[in-house]
Amino acid sequence: MPNKQDVVDYIMPTIIQESRFYGEIPLPSREQIALVIRALRMHALLDYASRYDFSELSKPDEITKFFPTISSIGRFFRDAPQEVLDEYVMEHGEFK
Repeated sequence: MPNKQDVVDYIMPTIIQESRFYGEIPLPSREQIALVIRALRMHALLDYASRYDFSELSKPDEITKFFPTISSIGRFFRDAPQEVLDEYVMEHGEFK
């Protein structure tokens, strides 16, 4: 990882930013984050994510030219938890 950080420390700023965006969702412990990251290695999940969405942004009928598999995985991990986050916002308040 950059700056010799472990993966938990590397993603922590993004977790904090997302928490604030969704109304201060309580932060998990470092150990809880590590467990979730380990669970994401499931082959079925990664296979599905790698085929989730290859489209070019704003052009759903065109396959992206740059890193289609990586883009698909990123979009899957962006979209997959959205329902849970939206439910939290509905119960606890609005986006910030």
